[in-house]
Amino acid sequence: MKSFQFIVFIFICLITSPNLIAQNIGIHAEPVGEWTNSIELSPEYHYNSVAVYLLNEGKLSALFDPENFSSKERKEMGLRKFDEIESLYFSLQIANPIREGDSIVFPLYAFDIKNTKSFSIPRNQGKIIDKITDEELNGKGLEARARIEVINKNTFLEVAYQLSSSLNRILEDRIFNGPSMLSVIRKARNYFESKYRGKIVSEFNIPILPGNEDYEYILNSASLYQVKWNFQPTLHISGENVWSGLENWETVSEEDLRDKPTRLSKLKQHPYLLVLRYKSAYSLPEDHKLNVQISDAYLQKRLYNLTEFKKGGNQYRIEEAFLGLLRDAIDLKRNCEDFRREKEKGNTDNEKMVQVAQQYFDLLKNYEKEVAFNNKEEKRAGYFKDNYEVTYYKFFKLMDNVFFMDEQLKETCRVADYFRESVDQNPKEMNTEALYDYLKKFDSYRNMTASLDQVEGELFYKVRDRIYNYENALFLKNFYVRNKEKEGKIQELQELKKRFALCELCGKEADSQIAKIQQSIDDEIRSELFALQNRQLKIRSCFNDIRLAALQNLSVRYPQPDSLNELDALLLNSYTDKVKSLGEIAIQFQPIEDLSIQKLSSKDLPIQLQKFENILSSFRSEACQLKFGGLISAEQMSCLEEDCEMISP
Repeated sequence: MKSFQFIVFIFICLITSPNLIAQNIGIHAEPVGEWTNSIELSPEYHYNSVAVYLLNEGKLSALFDPENFSSKERKEMGLRKFDEIESLYFSLQIANPIREGDSIVFPLYAFDIKNTKSFSIPRNQGKIIDKITDEELNGKGLEARARIEVINKNTFLEVAYQLSSSLNRILEDRIFNGPSMLSVIRKARNYFESKYRGKIVSEFNIPILPGNEDYEYILNSASLYQVKWNFQPTLHISGENVWSGLENWETVSEEDLRDKPTRLSKLKQHPYLLVLRYKSAYSLPEDHKLNVQISDAYLQKRLYNLTEFKKGGNQYRIEEAFLGLLRDAIDLKRNCEDFRREKEKGNTDNEKMVQVAQQYFDLLKNYEKEVAFNNKEEKRAGYFKDNYEVTYYKFFKLMDNVFFMDEQLKETCRVADYFRESVDQNPKEMNTEALYDYLKKFDSYRNMTASLDQVEGELFYKVRDRIYNYENALFLKNFYVRNKEKEGKIQELQELKKRFALCELCGKEADSQIAKIQQSIDDEIRSELFALQNRQLKIRSCFNDIRLAALQNLSVRYPQPDSLNELDALLLNSYTDKVKSLGEIAIQFQPIEDLSIQKLSSKDLPIQLQKFENILSSFRSEACQLKFGGLISAEQMSCLEEDCEMISP
């Protein structure tokens, strides 16, 4: 932190009377006290203020009383034993810190010895420099020229006009934010004007300057100077510092610094100049913290803060970050209003809605970054909590109000909140219900972005990745079907797809599994059909052999069909029909020879297999009945490669 020093006083003492010529004499300020605050202030305390008081002002006239000095001393001073001084005037002149090459006069004390009327600066109005920044000083100190004038009545009006000139320059350069010092100078001017025996012919208006109390003043250092002639001895003070006893005090006030010089009998017999130096920091107005608005007017109102905070300091940076978020929020609010207006006309702008969601996500992300950054340092975190926590709470409540005016807009913007909630979650540790609940929350946003040709923004990609993680975890937990036949697995996977319809990955992966299982089933059926097709000649030959054997055996058993009794005739007819059926069934099997098995669909494959297996089964059933009727032998049936069940003809 830069130190600000109100450097040494250069004294000029002028004696003006009808009998004396003005001359320089040896009045000077001897330092007798120094105090510095041990508290290290942050760089935000970059405003400097200085107050100067004349202590024990009643003792100043003793420095010009001829009775108090020897003949030799009076000669050096330019005083004569019979001289009577009518009035004293004590002022300070300093360089104008705002206007280069200019100076300003500040009255401290004036006393009319003859009429015992006096003017002195009030204790609470002693600031001669107020809120000059370290940047304006640029490391330079300020030097004051202290002036004591012993004057007669004819010079009063000249002094009054001099004070009026200083007053005008102070008003013009706006050196003070408060009117206290202006009041002091006006009071001094009026005092001198009242002593002039002529008529005051000049008047002017004094504008009222706006006050601002949003500053925290801290007494930072002080100096005490004994006002004396150079030939007079300096007071003997223990430790060579009036304030040596204050070194270990935690807090020191202005009253503590005034105490010894004005109370102790050894010290209070002499006049002193007390210089108090303050550091101050701009404090954020309560109105700014509590009356938050998402508006350009509120933004312009808060931009003033950046002109008061120390540029580059914590307060400046934190306010600058808030104003950046406020600008983004104003733009976001404007887009929401545009969306609602278009919707009222019957136009739902999905692109605008996705843009709003992205803006809200950026707002939340930048706020979280700001909180994280400030929490890295305890002092910064404390300042942020005290001055911005409530502001940001109201800020985001106002944003909620903007979204709640449209249900569709609200749900879309909530996607940013849903994503923030999910950041610290591990999908692998979540149950099925929780995983699917988040898919429901993200579903409208996913459908909306899917309807657009192009989507930009971090939120879209982060939500997409988060959805993938949720869906992948959901799939792993639910879509691995075990201990079931292939057809059963397909059926269960299809049911799971319906149950978790919002899980796109689940549906795709389930379809992939179903396709693989179906392919396996199709391959098995094709293999069986190809096996039948490859055996079709052998099977047809078997069919023909069995049919011919049945005909031969039938003619052997019934050589004279016309002479059969009724029962045998019935048996002959039955056997004859079955032999005929064998021929018809054999004909039905012939198309397998030209069947394009490879081109058959998954649907047709089992139908065709079942068809030809049924033909084989039908032929076997008819042949077995002939076998059980004794018309065909087991040896003649052996080409069918299967034993017959006991079935009556």
